[in-house]
Parts: sequence; C-alpha cells; structure tokens
Amino acid sequence: WHEWRKGNTISTPRGDVVYLDLRHLGEKKLHERLPFICELAKAYVGVDPVKEPIPVRPTAHYTMGGIET
Repeated sequence: WHEWRKGNTISTPRGDVVYLDLRHLGEKKLHERLPFICELAKAYVGVDPVKEPIPVRPTAHYTMGGIET
C-alpha cells in the first residue's frame, strides 16, 4: 500500500503490482523455508519464485468484527 501511494507500482493485466523478489535466497532455501509461497506463486500467478519476482498487491486478509446489523 505504501509503495502504491508513492507511485511505485507496475501496471499488469491483473492490476497494479509491486514485485517481491526472493531470487537472492536461492532454490534450496526457498524450497526448504518457503515451500508454500513457491506453491502459491506457481498455482495462482504462474511464477516460479526461483527464477522471477512474484507480483503482489494490497489486500484485506480478514475482518475483525464490524457493526452489528
């Protein structure tokens, strides 16, 4: 969200994104320490984080209550 406000996003067919680059960690460490991230990146955006950055966007993870109606 902060990068979006600064204008540091990249326009893609899926909307504006910033890139999370994990390539510096290497294949072994990524698969040992972040296997679920690797699976999600491949399944949902077709990206192999060992070879290319993952596009990310702001989102709401969950709500914490609200107004009773």
